[in-house]
Amino acid sequence: MWKSIRDGDFDVFSPDRKFDTDGVAEDVKYQCRQLHEQSQTLSGNISGPSKTEKPHEKQSSAPEEGHDIPLRPVLIFPGLMSSALKVQKSTIKPSAEGKQLWLNIKAMGFSSLYRGSPLQVNEEVRKRATEITQSSSHELYDHELHEKYMEALEAKSLWLRHLALESDQVTERPGVELKPVEGLAAVDFLIPSGQVARHASWVFGPLIKVMEKVGYTPGENVDAVPYDWRLPPKVLQTRFNYFADTLKKVEDMYQRNNNVPLLLFCHSMGGKACHYFLNYCLESVGQEWLDQHVYGVIFVGAPHLGAPQSLRATIEGDRMGLEA
Repeated sequence: MWKSIRDGDFDVFSPDRKFDTDGVAEDVKYQCRQLHEQSQTLSGNISGPSKTEKPHEKQSSAPEEGHDIPLRPVLIFPGLMSSALKVQKSTIKPSAEGKQLWLNIKAMGFSSLYRGSPLQVNEEVRKRATEITQSSSHELYDHELHEKYMEALEAKSLWLRHLALESDQVTERPGVELKPVEGLAAVDFLIPSGQVARHASWVFGPLIKVMEKVGYTPGENVDAVPYDWRLPPKVLQTRFNYFADTLKKVEDMYQRNNNVPLLLFCHSMGGKACHYFLNYCLESVGQEWLDQHVYGVIFVGAPHLGAPQSLRATIEGDRMGLEA
């Protein structure tokens, strides 16, 4: 399965080339059948259910001929980069309202400030020419490109002003209100528009496509719970009702999928969001609720031992490659 993903015919810089989702989907279906057959063989060799079996497992039976194997519902807790934020309110730039801001540098119009871009190269030439001649009217650089550079620089400033919080690291800046994008739309691609940019910024997009080919239906038995990664867990609950809403989503998916417990798939910082969620459930609805509704948790790159880079960012800041 993983070899198919690694060797799939997918080039992030070419929208004409496609990820080999068909091959991966067939691998997934084959492995699901193998696991199901093994579980049926094991259950047939055991007299009576074990004490550790869950209610839904005791009632399971082999699928009829020609029928698909039941799919376990999956809920994704995304990482920081793929937990998209959108502009709910902006008096600074009203035209940005409704747009995805994180991680979408095109939202404010400064995507042309990448290293080696015409604007950057022209600006470096302008700076050198100014240092030599002590004048800003030199023929070596393009004045029109310099004006576009200054516009892009202002756009970047707007982008950061929308994302930044007040000094208490909780309160939004005056005139700005952000909120998480809901569902799978927040986790599939970092840049939501533009065919080339979209393909180059995939996160869960290919995985979701594979799951669809296997038989999953977005919003029904596979979904995501993005969050405002800028905020501490307590504020996520008080401002967005995040953990209570996630609990309700788990219950809804459980009921929609014939009372089959969910698998929680957590990537990076999403592992810590899920950790807090499980503790919230333990305190609010108890262990029995968790046993009934949650089958298991998969952590992928979760920072359970902390993230050393955050220490550097706390001491000296982290521009995340956004230097201009």
